[in-house]
Amino acid sequence: MKSTIGAGALALAMIAGGALAQTVPAAPAADVGGDWQGQMKVHQEMLPIVIHLGSQVTGDSPAERLFGMPGKLEQTGGRLKVTLQTGGVFEGALNKAGKLEGEYTRGDFTVPVVLERQLAAAPKP
Repeated sequence: MKSTIGAGALALAMIAGGALAQTVPAAPAADVGGDWQGQMKVHQEMLPIVIHLGSQVTGDSPAERLFGMPGKLEQTGGRLKVTLQTGGVFEGALNKAGKLEGEYTRGDFTVPVVLERQLAAAPKP
């Protein structure tokens, strides 16, 4: 049975985990490298989530003002798993539209998430 937790409890758990975390470098495959953004539904709220896959793997929860939460990337075949040191896990795969489609899990809380690759900002002149 899956249960839900409140957005406040989720934020508190992420803050507590983030305070103890250290960066774990990872080298993602070229086809998933970059910044990925989506939203997850927590009760009636839509909360943004951002995952950065590069020389370091990190996650952001902008609505909760949490940025740079360290993590690691594991890839098996066409599937990937991003584990944040706060305990949150995104598992999914690239779909035909080029989006990462999967689920975000923390404890017994699981929600579907679709992440879209963000275009890199143009360098300032």
